[in-house]
Amino acid sequence: MAAAATALLGSAFTIAACFGAGFALFPKLPLARSIRFALGAALLSTAVFLFLLAGAGGRLPFAVLGAGSIAAGAFLKGRISKREPAPWPLAAKAGAAFLLGGYGVFYLVHAMAPETAPDAITYHLGLVAEALRLGRFPNRTGFFEMLPHGAGMLFAHAFAFGAHSAAKLVHFAFLVLSFPLLLRVGEKLGLHWSVPAAAALVYFMTPVAGVSGTSAYNDAALVFCVLAVFYLLLCWREAGGWRLLVCAGLIAGFCYAIKPTGAVVSVAGFVWIAIAARSWRSNLVFTAAVVLMCAPWVLRGAILTGNPIAPLGNRLFPNPHFHITTEDRLSAALREYGGVTAVAIPLEITIRGGKLQGLLGPIYLLAPLGLLAMRWKSGLTLAAAALVAGAPWLLNTGTRFLMPALPFLLLLLFMALPRRALAPVVLVHALLSWPAAVSAYSDPFAWTLRGFPLKAAFRITPEREYLRERVGGFALAEALHGITAPGERVLDLFGIPWAYSHFVPVGPWQSATGDRISTALQLAANPAEFDVIVAEWPEQRIAGVRFRVGQSFERVWAIQEIQLRNGSRILRPVRSWFFSANPNPWEILFAFDRNVASAWQSWEHMRPGMFVEIELAVPQRATGATMLAVRSDANRTIEVDLRTPGAAWQPARRRLETRPPVDLTAAALALVRSSNIRYIVVQAGGDGEAGSLGRRLFERTRSGELDEMASEKELRILRVR
Repeated sequence: MAAAATALLGSAFTIAACFGAGFALFPKLPLARSIRFALGAALLSTAVFLFLLAGAGGRLPFAVLGAGSIAAGAFLKGRISKREPAPWPLAAKAGAAFLLGGYGVFYLVHAMAPETAPDAITYHLGLVAEALRLGRFPNRTGFFEMLPHGAGMLFAHAFAFGAHSAAKLVHFAFLVLSFPLLLRVGEKLGLHWSVPAAAALVYFMTPVAGVSGTSAYNDAALVFCVLAVFYLLLCWREAGGWRLLVCAGLIAGFCYAIKPTGAVVSVAGFVWIAIAARSWRSNLVFTAAVVLMCAPWVLRGAILTGNPIAPLGNRLFPNPHFHITTEDRLSAALREYGGVTAVAIPLEITIRGGKLQGLLGPIYLLAPLGLLAMRWKSGLTLAAAALVAGAPWLLNTGTRFLMPALPFLLLLLFMALPRRALAPVVLVHALLSWPAAVSAYSDPFAWTLRGFPLKAAFRITPEREYLRERVGGFALAEALHGITAPGERVLDLFGIPWAYSHFVPVGPWQSATGDRISTALQLAANPAEFDVIVAEWPEQRIAGVRFRVGQSFERVWAIQEIQLRNGSRILRPVRSWFFSANPNPWEILFAFDRNVASAWQSWEHMRPGMFVEIELAVPQRATGATMLAVRSDANRTIEVDLRTPGAAWQPARRRLETRPPVDLTAAALALVRSSNIRYIVVQAGGDGEAGSLGRRLFERTRSGELDEMASEKELRILRVR
């Protein structure tokens, strides 16, 4: 009970601080309470970012920040818009209260329960917990670490006082406040009260909105802020005024801080203002406010990685922290999420929900009827907003990435339907979206709320017991908490819930380090033949050797090892040797580290102009060079050039040889050790590459190279000796 009360109080403190900060900004400007909350959330999030950047994160600094925000709001007493909404009939009010109350209590219990959602128990709250433990941002540049975490900063503020459930409750507040904000949007568009009321109720009861909005995700927060920007731009179009543009710009910039796909809101806002105002001054005000909110995250990415939009856009901004082909593979996988065909998507996102991260409910199959509303000007405006808000879904076809477009689609739908049909449609949606009904027609593995965890919410069922039953890998997270030091790196090839522990996971693709290690381990698990490119020449003093790609090939160029020879003697690299590569010059030394499991890779498809080069400032006598690579037809395209002192590059004779597979497990484990990693989490069962690799590593416990430290079903913690 005490933990539940602490979570409620912690979240209430953060929510009050958001309202306080929002009421302190432009106090004389009449704004809706929900807009005040959106503004305050943007300001508080940025303040928490600055505290962590300065190494001043923690309960006491955040208490001062929150209390100061509340005090500022109380002192300045920002004005509230007093425009009264259209009256609802008593029956409509009673029906809405019944539905909101039933779903609201159900959602609240889930929001209070211990966090179990996959992304939340890993990076969303894992990074928050680590930042609070350190009092600052962690000093590493992984994929999740470099994403903007605008909502995460609010979670950090609440987490400092109420741990994981407090963060969930803060996100739930965004879902709840979307209801009155959507009513405001409908009123501003001049719609009959029943249209936004029906849209707000259906959105609130949508299964994917319920499960995401009661977890420490960021989708509900993005939906709320997108609606806030849309509403403010409607107000500005009606009344004008630079202060409304500042408010809209701040929240639009916060959309990017919540999630990179939120950048479309700023672009769309810029276009809207350019068309409506035809004045560069208006766009300048809006853009300045957007930049103010985006700048902290953009500058952090630029300073830490050289890429202002890290961890994405690495082809535009090459850097040593993220690999281009890994980003390409991730992008392709997200665009084709779950392998669902275009024809199957409508049923998958509305009814099944097993492959695309949740479902909307059958009522959304009526959404195409919303096209009929485009005969009105407000319908065209909503259709444009739906297209903009839904565009990022094309980059990630998970159902929850459609959430920003849902309010606009619902408004269109209910504008098109006869008013007498609205109440029945809402009621049918309420019945079909209740968990018992969803379980009857959806995929058994659909991401949706299940059960009513009342005992867990109030901690009558102990948190750890609840998590052991619900979260795969939680027992291993507990075990690692006991055997690792705070901040110790663990190679996590499964994805265990590190938000409940203090170790630092190194994933198989989230960083350049993880890429290299996982590639080496996969090579060890699936031994392959090797090609050796052998270049030979008469013994002479040489000043450089270059391996280059002769023609394009749809394959990443990988070099396991390069050696220079003088007869039978291998020449060891010395300080006067200079190594370079194009592309990826940062990892060139992995081709000269005498570890065959490690490799230099181009991380781009092979094309002419790629090279790996050795320059000898002090020329040495040599008779040849060899390049070792995993067997591939692409190796036939590699050419070798030689340079003697004072001469230009000249082609060298070369031939291709084949070597049989060898066991590289010991070499791969040496790479793990050299990366300062002592523990590996593997799945020693199942199909696919992960299962094959896990079984291979688990077998090495018999040879004494690895020790089994703990297990949970098919999962194992292995210690590298």
